Amino acid sequence: MTDKKTKKKPRRVYKDEHGNKLPSVTEILGGLGWKYGALMAWANKLGREGKTLQEGTRDAMKIGSIAHDLIEAFVLGAPIPERGDIPRDLYDPAYQCYSKFVSWWREQDMPNRFELLGSEVAMVDRELGVGGTADLVGTVDGVATMLDYKTGKSIHAETAIQLEAYCHLWEVSGHCQSHDSDGNEIPDALRIFREYNRRIQRCAIIHVPVEGPVRMAEIPQDVRVASREIWMHLATMQRHKQAFETFGKALREEAKRDDSKETRSESQAPF
Repeated sequence: MTDKKTKKKPRRVYKDEHGNKLPSVTEILGGLGWKYGALMAWANKLGREGKTLQEGTRDAMKIGSIAHDLIEAFVLGAPIPERGDIPRDLYDPAYQCYSKFVSWWREQDMPNRFELLGSEVAMVDRELGVGGTADLVGTVDGVATMLDYKTGKSIHAETAIQLEAYCHLWEVSGHCQSHDSDGNEIPDALRIFREYNRRIQRCAIIHVPVEGPVRMAEIPQDVRVASREIWMHLATMQRHKQAFETFGKALREEAKRDDSKETRSESQAPF
């Protein structure tokens, strides 16, 4: 029975202890540029269908978001959201993804193999200055596993970096600590939960396309090691990016003063 309407979720915002907005994992990875070839082919396909890139991207994101909400509700054992006022051309493919996921989940005996640790887990690394939200964290056959849903036609290797970023956030944001923030050891009642959370041992992508079968692709260990190293470099670069953006703004302001033929002495120039 469905008794909850699907509605657009507010965009999640990550902040540091001073209230400053932090970039997300997906924002940082968005500038990686490894998918440009595939994106160009997709854009060409959209053009042949009479859609703009913006329209195609918006629809794909909405379908993925709706499917995520439906799948999340199922995994949590919550009421499945109703369609509400969502257009059929968006809701139907999302519901198709959800239905296939449910069938796959049961076929894989996940109700007995899987133990939930967290769903839509929002985390922040204040040292690196970045935030992110993991789709699903749990134990599969007793092994702590980071899972990510993908509903697109294909999945890409850099998703491994995204998952490894979430693993890092999971570790540094308190989810795998054996002591609380005051240095006190976690009570005995939480020891089992603590042990599961100490470190993520597996990462996997659950691919739930509109067309085609559901598959779970585990990230190989060597790819995880490489992904962790790449992520740390990317996050460090992002942390230092602000200095260059401030410098660029100053350069643009200086150019405006030059364009207006404002007279200034060399000693007034900031560079």
